[in-house]
Amino acid sequence: MALRTAGTRPSVGVMSGGLILFASLFSSDAREVRELLYQFEQPMVLERTKFTEPSPGSTILPEKKAYTKQSNWFRQHSEAQVFFRNH
Repeated sequence: MALRTAGTRPSVGVMSGGLILFASLFSSDAREVRELLYQFEQPMVLERTKFTEPSPGSTILPEKKAYTKQSNWFRQHSEAQVFFRNH
């Protein structure tokens, strides 16, 4: 939803654990991915109760409205304009 709101398309690929292990012999980026691989091999259980209530003085926006607001903010700032023009 965030990428749609920003007007961009995702670039996604799939690599097996074995291929990542092999690539990590040659690539520092693949070594970083290998270190995080365990997070994607088993279900991750997260506790969200402390995030379900807004902080004092703030509100929780619906997801689509929050993405739209954030995308608009980035479009208004010069560094972000280069990103949106190139993607």
